[in-house]
Amino acid sequence: MRLQLQRDGCKLKVFEFLAPLVDTPFSAGVTSDQKMPAQTAVDELMAGLERDELELLVGGSRQAYEALRESPDAAVQAINAAIGG
Repeated sequence: MRLQLQRDGCKLKVFEFLAPLVDTPFSAGVTSDQKMPAQTAVDELMAGLERDELELLVGGSRQAYEALRESPDAAVQAINAAIGG
């Protein structure tokens, strides 16, 4: 959507925020030592918005995103391993 709006000359900005596993009630049932504190995720989001970054890949989500581009199967296996799946 972001790219299409840019192509159309729209001034509206669409920011993409990919958070890693964040320590919230939503992830309470997930056993992992890789959970990011919620405040850290929010701080990273706000800092990226202030820098006007349209793609915000925070913490482990950057590695997951890059891995997904390289090999979707390997990325899924790595994410499942990180969350005990």
